[in-house]
Amino acid sequence: MMDADSVETLKSIRLWMRAIHEGWTVPSVTMRLCIDKATEELSSPFPSVKKAAMDYLLECSKASMSALEKMDKMERLDAGKPTDGPQKVEVVFIDKPHAH
Repeated sequence: MMDADSVETLKSIRLWMRAIHEGWTVPSVTMRLCIDKATEELSSPFPSVKKAAMDYLLECSKASMSALEKMDKMERLDAGKPTDGPQKVEVVFIDKPHAH
């Protein structure tokens, strides 16, 4: 059985997921805190919390890719370049340094 903190964490992650699905505006500082908390919860002993955290992080990645694609399309429109067909989008992942 989950403890009270884990239940609250699960509720929070579900709310964060709803924010993505509903397209709510979330300040970048808040989004970063949510992502950090979800990342921490990947090591939760409770499978439901761990799965919710993984699902949330996946949705964040999808939302980021969608935003990059839209931004790329707008930049091409502004430059008078074609926007149809597959376009090359460069994605750079920066790992958070770990303290050893």
